[in-house]
Amino acid sequence: MQCEDRAHDDGADAGGPAFVGEHLRGRGAVPRSVRVPSWEHALMGSREEVRALLTDARYTQPFESDRSSRANDRTVAVARADLLAVCESLNPDSQSDVLAAFVLTMAWGSGVTGSRSLRNTARALQDPRVAHRALATAALTLRAARTPGDGAAERAHATFWLPGVRQAFFSKWFAFAGRVPERAWQPLILDSRVYATLTDTLGVTTSFLAGSRYKAARYAAYVEALHAWARDLAETGRTVTAERLEWVLFRHNGKPLPPSPDRLGRARTASTG
Repeated sequence: MQCEDRAHDDGADAGGPAFVGEHLRGRGAVPRSVRVPSWEHALMGSREEVRALLTDARYTQPFESDRSSRANDRTVAVARADLLAVCESLNPDSQSDVLAAFVLTMAWGSGVTGSRSLRNTARALQDPRVAHRALATAALTLRAARTPGDGAAERAHATFWLPGVRQAFFSKWFAFAGRVPERAWQPLILDSRVYATLTDTLGVTTSFLAGSRYKAARYAAYVEALHAWARDLAETGRTVTAERLEWVLFRHNGKPLPPSPDRLGRARTASTG
């Protein structure tokens, strides 16, 4: 990925800024907590099967904390691997499969603080037929794509619409429901934290990557750029997926790069010169 000079000045190596390597040495994404009663209350107007995965022990784990030990708290943990398993096994023709997977994806993406997400998910499911059609069409479009640049990612983005579900969340659906195991590329999440690292830390805009201000083109260019970055890292001896790089950008959340020793030395020289 092409970054502005500041990204390469501040501790960068051949594979990119130093913070990337620091995050890659960590353990990676951890399961996110989901407060089941909040989702059941928000979706009480939906059919029971739409909420079923929130309490399915195959895809959720007990969440241990001081709060979760209280009676009736019913907080569970959901991992990326759980969502991948759900979405890989869903039948796109089944309305209940698709909507239940969407609810679990929204819950995972929201954690325990997403009151707006609760309302927006309920809005999105007001017409189950519309929701099923939008979600299934996006998943099938992305699954059929050969490369990130063949137009499918842009088309899926441009045509997706559900009330209350904006890019930060529908790209999560893309990333899980549009994934094809063993394929050389996968759709990725693009939310505000990823944007913050791209723009504030690395000095890269999706408009620059795409050569366009069209949001769908910018999303497709971002996906293509992160896969290219993963290939660049592989050439330096670090095997990492574009999905892990997306997590690194999310984790970093736009924090400034730490000054490199060279830059600190230049600063000291300037102050004493």
